[in-house]
Amino acid sequence: MDTETKEKPLPLPLYDNESQQPSPDAPIRDLSPDLRPVFKALREHCLGIPRAVENVRHDGPNWKWVWAYERDGYTLCVIHPMKSNVDLSFPLPQRYEPRFEKSELDPAIREAASKGPTAAKVRYVRVPVTNSDAIARLFQGVELKLQLMAEEGKGG
Repeated sequence: MDTETKEKPLPLPLYDNESQQPSPDAPIRDLSPDLRPVFKALREHCLGIPRAVENVRHDGPNWKWVWAYERDGYTLCVIHPMKSNVDLSFPLPQRYEPRFEKSELDPAIREAASKGPTAAKVRYVRVPVTNSDAIARLFQGVELKLQLMAEEGKGG
């Protein structure tokens, strides 16, 4: 029996040319037909955050181009359009983790919040968004983060 743990390969980014920035609505045209409505609806949710600013930015060698949503200098969430899927991620300060653990959030978010990588006291929560029906349920993690930020007087 093979006891060796194999890491999953990283998903391939939809846009991998770092010198060619995609337009904000490019994934609606370029994703596979089943993922286009997922990206579109997720983007609409993100743009619906009061005072959120959309920023298409190059996010390093693994994720390439991402759609980041920021407010008052804080990254609220990020959409990762990949060739085979669309992911939603958000940085979660570790001080918020106990509230996430005790919440009624979707189990996929709670699991991602407990297992995501950390750097500089921030956990990176990333969940795949498999269909448009899952968006509102998964977006609750971003909404809880916004609530916690408002309670601290940050970006609220």
